[in-house]
This record gives sequence, C-alpha cells and structure tokens, in this order.
Amino acid sequence: MDDQTSRSRIKTYMPIIPGMDTTLSQTNNLASTFVERLEKWIREAENSLSQDERLVLKVILHNDREHQVSNISYQNPNLIAFHCIDDLVTEKTILIHQSSVQLVYSVEKIDRDTEKEPIGFIHQA
Repeated sequence: MDDQTSRSRIKTYMPIIPGMDTTLSQTNNLASTFVERLEKWIREAENSLSQDERLVLKVILHNDREHQVSNISYQNPNLIAFHCIDDLVTEKTILIHQSSVQLVYSVEKIDRDTEKEPIGFIHQA
C-alpha cells in the first residue's frame, strides 16, 4: 500500500461530528488565538497586583535558559515571537512554535518610585 492510499484511508475513518464548525477549530489553533488568551490572562494577573508589585514573564528555551519578555507578537498559523531583553542589556526576538512555548511568571516587589512596565502585545492587522 502506497503512502497516498494510506492517507486517503485515514481521512475516510475520521469521525464527522454533526454541527461542528471546522473553521472554529482551525481558528482556535492559530497563534493569534494563543496570544489573545495569553494577553487576557496576563492583564487579569496584572490587575490583581498591588501598587508595589509587577508581573515578570520569562520564556524558557530548550536549554533551560530563561529570557525576560517585554513584548509578545505572533505570525499565524503557529509562530509566537517573544521580544526579550537578555541580561537587561541586549534586545532579542525569540521565535517559537506555539506547541513548544514554556513560560514562567513571577511577581516581584518594586520601589514605589519605579514605574510599572506592563508586558506589551503587538497585534497584526
């Protein structure tokens, strides 16, 4: 059996759920949807902080190195871009497939004189 025949059989046996909107399931898998959900969660977390606290978000790479995130954007269908400041000096953009994203967040105390910088989101039109 060749590869094409095998693929056609897989399609034949895929269950069809009546009334299921396939465009919705495709939309839910887009990087833009991932970023929108992440933004909502981050905004809710930031709103729950006191005046002397800030949310710190870090992206974790496969070598366990963490990079502090300043902005997040996306490129559909599956690519997330984390704009980071490495060692608080070098700016870099890290591109990660949405299925591989690992994030860690923490809440840090800040001086009352220090301005809070919220995590930014860059939305494509």
